[in-house]
Amino acid sequence: MGNVSSAVTVMGGPGAWTAAGVFFGAGLLFRNARARETGVLAMNAMLQTFLVDNFLKGLTGRQRPFYADGEDHWSGPVGFVRRFDPDTEGGYVSFPSGHTATAFALATVVAMQYRREPWVPVLAYAVAGSVGLSRMALDR
Repeated sequence: MGNVSSAVTVMGGPGAWTAAGVFFGAGLLFRNARARETGVLAMNAMLQTFLVDNFLKGLTGRQRPFYADGEDHWSGPVGFVRRFDPDTEGGYVSFPSGHTATAFALATVVAMQYRREPWVPVLAYAVAGSVGLSRMALDR
């Protein structure tokens, strides 16, 4: 299960940015305005998601599950300071999940841009949901 989760979780990080770049590049290459616009909108949505997500991480300060043998620790805004401690190894940046938020930002853009194809929103949100499940399976 770990190998599958590790592969799926990439779609909430570098894979999502790559997908947005592929949409943009394909739009330029094939002169497809919708694909190009999808790439631009996806990058914009993911950048905004990154900013909001990191602000919320600073407010919640939730410790990663793997960090304390699965114990649930929420330190609130104090976690913002703790996240820069070299001994914590990013231990206070678990909630909200940046990978899951990024995957859903991309999925929403793709689903809205290609909503006339009924399978596209289903697939986009299924992949985004899988990213969230993979983060839980990996204790991230």
